[in-house]
Amino acid sequence: MAKPQPIRIPSDDYTMELRGKTYRPHEGEWVELIPVQTAADARAMHIVSQLQSDVEAAEGDAEAALEVARIANEQMYVLASSLAQRVIAWTWTDMRGEPLAQPSGDPELFLALPMSEFHYLLNLNEESPLGKLNGSHDSDSTSSGTKSSQPARTASRNGAKPQNASTARNRTKD
Repeated sequence: MAKPQPIRIPSDDYTMELRGKTYRPHEGEWVELIPVQTAADARAMHIVSQLQSDVEAAEGDAEAALEVARIANEQMYVLASSLAQRVIAWTWTDMRGEPLAQPSGDPELFLALPMSEFHYLLNLNEESPLGKLNGSHDSDSTSSGTKSSQPARTASRNGAKPQNASTARNRTKD
């Protein structure tokens, strides 16, 4: 095979907390994606991870706060555009149980998701064994029992850890 094939990853492990209760809104659902992240993804994730310190540093400075907000919006769009290119299909439903529109290359679909879902999708990849939810690395079905069009592959969450903070303006300069 010349190009990486999409992988299907169960979303059973996605949780969200509301009013002290834990929910699993995507239990039995899956995401199919191309397991490749770009250097632009890594750069944008790093910049986003540093924004909290920039917000704190900009306190009381309206111009700096506007700059931080502009950079945040710009980087979120970079990440949403990446997801729009990588996420091929899903069985996700909204909070009312209605199917979400299938990914079609439109970043706006991803920007409309709750932040926790957005971050969950950003961190999906196949570098460590999350696919073991299936019980076996060699299984052809997902944890929800649906057959994948591709053999199951291992997958994991690979969140980037924040590094030492610097200003948002300096991080976006070439």
